[in-house]
Amino acid sequence: MLLGVLPMMTDQRAMIDLRYISSGCERMRKLEFGDDDEALRERMALRLEWDDAIGQLPKIVEAYAHGTLSKATVDKLRDVAQDVTALLPEIERIRFRMPDAEALARARQDTPARTA
Repeated sequence: MLLGVLPMMTDQRAMIDLRYISSGCERMRKLEFGDDDEALRERMALRLEWDDAIGQLPKIVEAYAHGTLSKATVDKLRDVAQDVTALLPEIERIRFRMPDAEALARARQDTPARTA
C-alpha cells in the first residue's frame, strides 16, 4: 500500500458493512429507553456499533462511484440508504452519529447503477 493511499473497498466487504448498517437500523427501531440495565447496555452497545457502521458509508459510496460493486450490493446500498433516511429524525433525537449527508444523498440516487 502506498503511503496515504487506501485500497478500494471490496464488494464483499461493502455487503458486510451494509448488512451491519441495516442491522443497526432494525435495532434502532426496537430500542427501549427504560432505565433497566439491559436497556442501558443495549443503547450503549448500539451507539458504539452504529458509530462504526455508519462511518463505513462514505467508503461504500466511493467504491460504488468507482464501479467496483455488484448489482446486488448496489441494490442493497440503495435499500440501506432509504432505511437510514427514514430514521434520520430518530437518529438525531437519540443523538447517535448522523450519516455523512453527501454520501447518503449519493447512495439514494436513482441514476443507473455502475456495477462491476
